[in-house]
Amino acid sequence: MDRIDDDVGRGSRAAREIRIFFALTFAISWGVGGLFLALHGVLEPVFGRFGPHNAFFYVAAYAPTLAALILSVAFEGTAGLAALFGRLVRPFHPVWIAVAALLFPALALALTALPLSGWPDSSGAILIAFRDAANPREHRAAG
Repeated sequence: MDRIDDDVGRGSRAAREIRIFFALTFAISWGVGGLFLALHGVLEPVFGRFGPHNAFFYVAAYAPTLAALILSVAFEGTAGLAALFGRLVRPFHPVWIAVAALLFPALALALTALPLSGWPDSSGAILIAFRDAANPREHRAAG
């Protein structure tokens, strides 16, 4: 067995932690979701329908994130939580902000020249869409 196989072997710490992660994720999501499935007649009048307007829906939907947060603290303490959040933000060169802000709108405008069905047929339609996305309140009030 080489080193990679040893790291993910049945007895390794990483393998044990990933099994616990999947078990906790399943328990949270199906614990909350299954409770609403089994007792919807009792829980629905109290908490409302199980959907996007219900807080329990988000607990079930974000079960992997919640399990990661819980287990980071359980396995590594606050240093584990700091390491988890530290991986969310990576250093980057500021030129990538300009690439993201300019490249995708430029690409969308360039695509208006192609005869694609379902795509806005003029650059004006794309610019209006960007304007409406930037000012959603004004767009809702006008519409």
